[in-house]
Formats: sequence, C-alpha cells, structure tokens
Amino acid sequence: MLKQQYRFILNRKNLNSLKSPITITQLTTTTNHYIKRNYSKNKQQQPLVIEEFSHHNFHYHIQPLTKEYEEQCAIALSVIFSSQEPLTQALGILPTDLFPFAKYICKIASEDNHATIAIDKESKMLLGFMISEDYIKSIHGEYPEPPKNVNKNFLQILNLLKKLSLKHFEDYPEDKKLVFEDKPKHTVLHLICGGMYPFFEKRGIMTRIVNSHLKFMKKEFGYKKAFAETTNVGSKRACERNGLVTKTKLYYKDLEIENDNGELIKPFVHMKPPSDALEMIWGDLNH
Repeated sequence: MLKQQYRFILNRKNLNSLKSPITITQLTTTTNHYIKRNYSKNKQQQPLVIEEFSHHNFHYHIQPLTKEYEEQCAIALSVIFSSQEPLTQALGILPTDLFPFAKYICKIASEDNHATIAIDKESKMLLGFMISEDYIKSIHGEYPEPPKNVNKNFLQILNLLKKLSLKHFEDYPEDKKLVFEDKPKHTVLHLICGGMYPFFEKRGIMTRIVNSHLKFMKKEFGYKKAFAETTNVGSKRACERNGLVTKTKLYYKDLEIENDNGELIKPFVHMKPPSDALEMIWGDLNH
C-alpha cells in the first residue's frame, strides 16, 4: 500500500502538479491527502453493518443489500417463495418462474437502499432478506418498468395484492388520503417481500431482519408508516412482533383467477387457518 502511495507521488505527472522545488512539507502534505482520500473511499465501500447477533455458536449480521449480494438475494427470493409461499405453491410456480422478477426488484432495492439482508459471518452466505419500496413513488410510476418475461400466474398473484390494496383504501379513507392526496415521498414504506431459508428458522432471524429494516428505513429516510401484504402465518408473525397489525383481509376461498382458457376459477379453496387469507398489516414508525 505504501509503495502504491509513493508511486502516485513520484509519478511525473503528479510531480509536475507540485510547486518546485519540492519540499518535505509538500511531499508529506500530498501523501497525507492521498492516504485520507483513499481511506475515505475504501471506508465508504465497506457495507454498513446495522446489527450483529449470535445464537449459540452461530454468528450473523444484518446489513443493507449491496450489489455484491443482489444475485444471492434474487436466488433466495425465488427459492423461498416458490417453496414456502402458499399462493405460488398452489399455482405450481417454480423458482425459475420467479427469477426474472426477483432480479428486477433486488437490483432496484439495492440501488435505492431499500433492502436489508442477514449474512452468516463465517460463510458470507445470505440467510434472509427484507425488501421494501417507497409506496408513493411506486403508485406514481417512478420506478423502472418490470421485465416483460414475468410468469403469468405470478402476475395474477400481483393482481390479487392490488385487489387487497383497493379494498383497504376503500375501508380506510385516512390511509387513502395519506397516499393519494398528501403524496409526500418517504412517508409510507411498503414491505414488498421478506423471507429466510427454512434451515435457519426458529432462531428469531426473520423477526430481527424486519426490526432492523424498519429502524434503518426510519433513520435513513424518515418514514412514518409501514405496511405489508402477508400471505402466510410466518411472515405475518414476524411483522406483528414489530408492531404491525392486520387491518384488511381477503380470504383465499373467495379469490378468483383466470385459467388458461380465460375462465374464472378458485384455486385456493383448500387453504385452511392459520394461513387462510391475504392480510394487509400496518404499523406506525413514530413510536
């Protein structure tokens, strides 16, 4: 490192930029400036560790999603949602069906600093994630268009989530006013999706990811409220433990989608409690 620093100083171009004759003071000043500049640059490139945790001999930390982990996060999202989320399971959606959309939202969340991930300290493997968006920006079309090769059945799930939102804003005009009339950015945080590999369950990791995410979003952007659409009891409980409460429900037995022939069908009637409804849960981040 020191050789590189002095190579910079002794480079002819850099020497020419110094006043002649070169004094020890000038050389020292230039060296110190170079070291500080590169130290600051390298320090900024290091991922921010939001919180660190230990569980017996298992150590992990929570950090913002960075470009380095975008692909790991997209793979985790695709695998976890296709194997654990009840709607995707009912419609036979595979990880490969989800992957184009997963890459899209992970890239946006990374660039927008709106995702947090749990990382195993020893292996550097991603354990779980929480991805969100500024809901005001989303409904006003300020994010890039999603890819065109998104699975048809997955698009129908997204439409069911929109139906849940419409019902919520009909039932809660104060939330509708906040989103559609007041329109201030960084007011309402939408938790898009969160998940964790099943072999790391029952250690409280998902609850901590949600907690760290909400605190980080409030600190960085000043969000006042947060909401999520939960599809199973696991994601619901992780949010409830962080102060969010159910305000709107759509029961699976009543939901309809189109089959390949364009006919309306009810593919979710077999789903039983406790994961028997799409639920919209809201929380106040001002506490």
